Amino acid sequence: MKKRIHLLTSLFIAVLLLAWNLNAAAQTPFVKVLQPNRSNIQWAIKTRHLISWNDNFTKPVNIDLVNYGVTPHTVYHIATNISGSTYSWYIYKDKHGNTIPKGNYFKIRISSIVDPTGFNDESDKYFKISASASHTWIRVLQPNHSNIQWAVKTRHLISWKDNISSTVNIDLVNYGVTPHTVYHIATNISGSTYSWYIYKDKHGNTIPK
Repeated sequence: MKKRIHLLTSLFIAVLLLAWNLNAAAQTPFVKVLQPNRSNIQWAIKTRHLISWNDNFTKPVNIDLVNYGVTPHTVYHIATNISGSTYSWYIYKDKHGNTIPKGNYFKIRISSIVDPTGFNDESDKYFKISASASHTWIRVLQPNHSNIQWAVKTRHLISWKDNISSTVNIDLVNYGVTPHTVYHIATNISGSTYSWYIYKDKHGNTIPK
């Protein structure tokens, strides 16, 4: 009987320790920049782009632009106290009125407002900011008119025109929720068409109706 009680006690303690470890792991804060986060991205001054990230914070985040092309590197405070997982950034001035410069070695930094130095993440790759976007353009052709309805688990053609020499990314933006949600459909796509099977995005998130 004593051996049985000892065994049950040991098992109970083991279960408690496992539950504690799992709970501690689940509560560990994390943040990951999703966009911009790959090579060969170039954004132009006075254009608007979507910054996106994942986190498990209970509080909002701060968004900074870090210029690693100068020594010491310069930090531009883009936005503070941002909730959700996306931010539409118009590239011109930071929140203190400082003009965003052109350059080749920029990263976006997302940080917790509670502990910005302890919990933050930056773009994995540098991206460029150019002076003008007049030399490049892109236009969505399909879907691009009223009364289009596509069903989940059906395949449709996305098409566009551009004069960009590099590949493109394709995202689905749901403006029916606040803040709007971005689903990453495909990355590094060449050509001008993409056959999209509507079910999950590239990260496994189910596309909603």
